[in-house]
Amino acid sequence: MKQYVLLLLVIFFGCVACDDSDNKISMQPEATGSYTDVRDGNEYHWVRYAGLEWMTENLKFIPDKGVFAPDLTPLPEGYYNDKRNAEYYKNFGGLYDYEAALAAIPEGWRLPTDDDWLKLEKALGMSISDLEQSGKRGSVQGELLQQGIEGTGINLQLSGYLIPDNRVMEVYSFVSVYGFYWTATIDESKVGGNTIYYRQIIYNSSKVVRNSMTKNNLLSIRCVRDATSIE
Repeated sequence: MKQYVLLLLVIFFGCVACDDSDNKISMQPEATGSYTDVRDGNEYHWVRYAGLEWMTENLKFIPDKGVFAPDLTPLPEGYYNDKRNAEYYKNFGGLYDYEAALAAIPEGWRLPTDDDWLKLEKALGMSISDLEQSGKRGSVQGELLQQGIEGTGINLQLSGYLIPDNRVMEVYSFVSVYGFYWTATIDESKVGGNTIYYRQIIYNSSKVVRNSMTKNNLLSIRCVRDATSIE
């Protein structure tokens, strides 16, 4: 009798484990590909969702001195040559204020608008009621946005950010805790036109933050473009 009960328990818990595995969040892109930035030779991969192709790595392009106006090169010359910063750049890409972000995008791509992000979040299952809310939103989208090739492939990184007063060597805030990503969209609810929407992901969180901040902070960039072809 004891052996029979034990066998039933083994079967029961085995089925629960199978159910948990079956219910694991999983989503795959509509298409994938790669792109090489001819300006510096950096290669990026992309994934397609809802007719948009998103780079799966943070942008690394560094404006050469003289190519853009000085105020579009917000970090001191040689910033990424410092050992610690070079390691950051290798792992997380560059950091840009808003104007630099607009200027750094390669031809054929764009800095995603707030609507582009909303379209991606909707494709990942965010509810209509959550989409245009501010603050922490969604159910599982924060997790989906951080998945690598085993899942969505979007691979948003917890790359932190820099604030204006900390543009000195070896100063990053919240690396491996938060990731901050620019949109191209001005928050019209704030006066002055100096406040821009961004997205924030959080370590071990299923939520996505939609909020706005001033243009002079330095955040990461993900480039997007309309699908090059639809199979």
